[in-house]
Amino acid sequence: AEGLQNLGVRVLRMGLCPADKPYSLESRLAECGAKRGEKGLQAVMQTIDVVAATCIGSGMGPLNKLKFPFVIVDEAAQVIEPAVTLPLGKGAVQAVMVGDQCQLPA
Repeated sequence: AEGLQNLGVRVLRMGLCPADKPYSLESRLAECGAKRGEKGLQAVMQTIDVVAATCIGSGMGPLNKLKFPFVIVDEAAQVIEPAVTLPLGKGAVQAVMVGDQCQLPA
């Protein structure tokens, strides 16, 4: 998330993230003048370009009800297949799997 933020992409990092980071949910809520909850997350989602989350995290908590038409799976050579079904099952019409082929299991 930090690399994207440094490139000028408005990113929201879901999951474990220090609250003082500019891409944290807390920081994004403060920018919108919103509070935690469904309405606050909706307000934040209107202002960002990218949501960064783990595969498992994309199907839990606040992201559970959201749809994501474009999904990028980083470290795809290391993720287990069942975990990838969570983000892909959230309305993905395009997906990109990024990984190092040298990290593939034997």
